[in-house]
Amino acid sequence: MDSSSIIPTLVYMQQQLTRYACSVWLIFGIPGCLLNVILLSRRQMRGTSCCN
Repeated sequence: MDSSSIIPTLVYMQQQLTRYACSVWLIFGIPGCLLNVILLSRRQMRGTSCCN
């Protein structure tokens, strides 16, 4: 394999990884963030300290 065939392959791999990894990150990240906000805004969680 010479460098002229490696570069397009690396560019293609980068595009595919960006396309699918970002999609998975958004699919799991946004609901996870919303669940954290809901959980941590509950009255019981606001009054409980982890430092005790």
